[in-house]
Amino acid sequence: MKKYIFLIIVYLTSIELNSINAENDKVYEIFENIIESIGNNFNGKPKLEIVSTQNNPAYFSTREKKIFIEEKVINLFKDDKNFEDIIAYLIAHELAHHFLNHGWMGGIDFGYSSSIGNFLVDENDINQRKIDETQADIFGGFFAKIAGYDALSFGEICLRKIYKEYKIPNEINGYPSLDERVEIIDKNIEKTNELATIFELANIFIVIGDYKNANNFLIEILNNNFSSREIFNNMGVISLLALTEKFTHDDKKYLFPIQIEQNSRASNNLSRSFVDKTIDELLTISKENFQKSIEKDSEFKKAKINLFITEFIENAYSNNLNKDFLNRINSNSIISNVDKNDLILLYKIFNNKKIKKSDLENSSELSKINYSISKGNNNIEKNLIDVIKYEKIDLGDFIFGFEKPFTKINIRNTRQKILLKKFQNFCAIKYGNDDYIFKIYDPEYINYIKSIKEEFVFSKILKLGLNTYKLVQDEKLVLVYNSSNLEEVIKF
Repeated sequence: MKKYIFLIIVYLTSIELNSINAENDKVYEIFENIIESIGNNFNGKPKLEIVSTQNNPAYFSTREKKIFIEEKVINLFKDDKNFEDIIAYLIAHELAHHFLNHGWMGGIDFGYSSSIGNFLVDENDINQRKIDETQADIFGGFFAKIAGYDALSFGEICLRKIYKEYKIPNEINGYPSLDERVEIIDKNIEKTNELATIFELANIFIVIGDYKNANNFLIEILNNNFSSREIFNNMGVISLLALTEKFTHDDKKYLFPIQIEQNSRASNNLSRSFVDKTIDELLTISKENFQKSIEKDSEFKKAKINLFITEFIENAYSNNLNKDFLNRINSNSIISNVDKNDLILLYKIFNNKKIKKSDLENSSELSKINYSISKGNNNIEKNLIDVIKYEKIDLGDFIFGFEKPFTKINIRNTRQKILLKKFQNFCAIKYGNDDYIFKIYDPEYINYIKSIKEEFVFSKILKLGLNTYKLVQDEKLVLVYNSSNLEEVIKF
């Protein structure tokens, strides 16, 4: 009997340990996702450590350049359905203090414990800390948002539960009170959501080829002090995308595996219009900006890949895409095997080489599209699809604008106003004079699109952050995937 009891205990202990490991793994995953969304190494990437202490739920150590999260706080929220968003709030907030270089704690670790009040402060220090907490919530909340977590919406729940469980005083000398921290969160939720919406719209404009609006929207984010290493990479990306739309081979346009960061930002110095730029000018702009990006971070792979793609196009444009360049593709240790195969297939197309079945099997969907283009099969006459209109959208309903309530976003650098109105299963976005974008997430319509998606021909595929955007050829329609799941349909 004792043997069976022992086995049961071992079994239950094993289940508990597996559960703990799964939760800890999820915390590390959230940390990496937010780090990736920030993509900023000017202050060095901190480390994350989960600890067994029980006196300080989450804190950033300025001395060790580490973020510590206690197992106790993970257990506190592990059964909450919003576990990931809550943990994302804790992590993103501490990451913000690191990346914003908030040094007001000096040699004392920043955190929640009451010990942070055990030193003398003056009124100016207190005000600065309130400013820093506000910046940390906006910065952390924004990057958590574009990493896929609605962190700030659960900030108040997180703080109140932590203060209660850890018996932290509401008032701590030299530090914003609990009520002040909650007020900071409440004031910043709207601003963070606005920035995230601007960022999302910028991505959509990149996909549909409206580079002027994409650039303006990214500048708006830049003007809100979200600067990072990717600025030059994405300046190059916009000009590189414009370049691929001008560059043709045998009067055909092809797709390239361009790398775009989810925290894309463009510079005020970037030309607002690419219409009048020549291919040579766009090549020069792209190369210069990718090289500047690499100068800022010699390990930034995406900029290196984009520079290599620019050189690929430059060689193809000058009819110099020879075996030496093919060897460079094969020997490039930075480019993934899939991206290599995509470039090798393009190399074969541009050099009229025989394409084998294995060339397509080892490549991405992008290669299948390029192969179809090369064979002249990528035309609307052979792939005409009568996509059923989403019946709940009628432009006539918006002829006099939106009825209240709606959200208004001002793009300061262009004095443009964006209006958003959410309906039950879609969101309507008005920009410009009478231009609209509709984000449709109606499950019934999503299922309908899924049923005919095999018939679609895509003219552009771009990975932006956690999502993949696929532009349907000759249809003002974009399919938005998260992993392999079709999550949204955009009509513009």
